Amino acid sequence: MAEPRVKGSLVLGAVLAVRKRMRTGQISEEQLEKRLSPEAIELLDDTIRVASWYPMRQMAELLDLDWEIGADRAPEYQRNSGRNTADHFAKTGLYQQVDFAKRNRSAETLDDVLRQSRLVCTLTSTLYDFVSARAEIEDGKRLHIRFENAGDFPEALRYSTEGFLNEMTQRKKRLWTSQRPEPDLIVFTLDIRPRG
Repeated sequence: MAEPRVKGSLVLGAVLAVRKRMRTGQISEEQLEKRLSPEAIELLDDTIRVASWYPMRQMAELLDLDWEIGADRAPEYQRNSGRNTADHFAKTGLYQQVDFAKRNRSAETLDDVLRQSRLVCTLTSTLYDFVSARAEIEDGKRLHIRFENAGDFPEALRYSTEGFLNEMTQRKKRLWTSQRPEPDLIVFTLDIRPRG
């Protein structure tokens, strides 16, 4: 089986976060050498190409280090990172799916929300070559986006994806949440029941 890969557009964010911690003295060279593989350290010196594929394992190492040093592994730190990524993607126009979803944030009907979720699924396959994503509605009450084959999808990225989803769909009162019911499965859930 091929090594799981992720697009450089996401790797760049992890590299920039660790570089910033290095510049500000929050991470020493010694810590980098202890915590990161030589390949992950090499990414810190490379020019990251946003359209290229990179090994997920190396990105996960960088994400994990930043998450631990920057926030003592607090999920909200990663959610904020995901929101920032969605904003960045929208501003740069790199991915059409983000632009469309942000322009149509006020999706209120079940069909509109499901359409937005399917856009997320297509974006997922654009960003990760190992995750299979699909959207489904459960009893007209909850919308699920299932990431299958997600064993290599790190927890830091799971929380970041929650923030990304919430920013793309601008859900303020009802937020996407996630759980990993099996090692290879992540389920993102949004309550879509009418209020009243």
